[in-house]
Amino acid sequence: MPNETPDGDARAQIEAIYEEVRRLYGAPYVSAIHYSLATQPGFLEWAWTELAPTFRSGKVQEAAWAAAARLDAPSLAPIAWPALRVWGLDARDVASVRAAAQTFVRVAPVNMMFAALIKLRLEGFGSSGRNEENAVEPWQAPEPPAASLPAMIDLDRADQTTRDIASLFATDLDGSPFVPGLYRMLLQWPAFAAHLATDLIPRLRSRSVTLLFDELRSLIDDAAPTVLSALPHGGSNGVAPSDVARNYFMRISATYRRTSPELVIAGMMLENALPRTVD
Repeated sequence: MPNETPDGDARAQIEAIYEEVRRLYGAPYVSAIHYSLATQPGFLEWAWTELAPTFRSGKVQEAAWAAAARLDAPSLAPIAWPALRVWGLDARDVASVRAAAQTFVRVAPVNMMFAALIKLRLEGFGSSGRNEENAVEPWQAPEPPAASLPAMIDLDRADQTTRDIASLFATDLDGSPFVPGLYRMLLQWPAFAAHLATDLIPRLRSRSVTLLFDELRSLIDDAAPTVLSALPHGGSNGVAPSDVARNYFMRISATYRRTSPELVIAGMMLENALPRTVD
């Protein structure tokens, strides 16, 4: 993962953004897209200044979740307790895996909308400045899942077997291998992750499922202009993104545009495959 932020005042501002992202996403962590954009001086600060009012109103989140809810995810083979125990998972672990699946289903479409809105603003869509007709209505973000999320494996410190399994989930991020956070969490149980790599991943590569990815991208793209038009009040911190930062965003957002729909469907399939009762 890229370095998060510079030191000093810039870091303090970024940390404040991270905290608000956690609250408004209803998730206990910050996504890699935010960490990545924070490596470009001033970019995340600019983007959040532009879009935060729409997040605070809940319009971004509700539109993104409505888009994801329209998808009809296929089923994964049910995962039985005897197999889970062989792979080293107990009831608490399964609750954590379920929480991870639910969290990524919640977060990934919002990240897609976040990136789509940034792109529109960079292209000049929407106006900055106060919009008195669209006042912010009180909105309460959902609570994060009750169970703790599994820790993400540090692949630099993992053994070779774990790294080999991780590579099965990897995609390219600006020229470097990138393993999305959901899969890095599941690598806490390498045998379980290996099972999913051989069962879930081929399903995610099937034509019927990649069409669902395209459907979600289209739904997000169609909704984004309406969401941005409802911006309660925009603003600007007076620092326009540099060409370097813009180009970096375009490359990074293209990656998340590929991986985020996968995480939505993977999360749905994984949650539905887990046992509902303790054996």
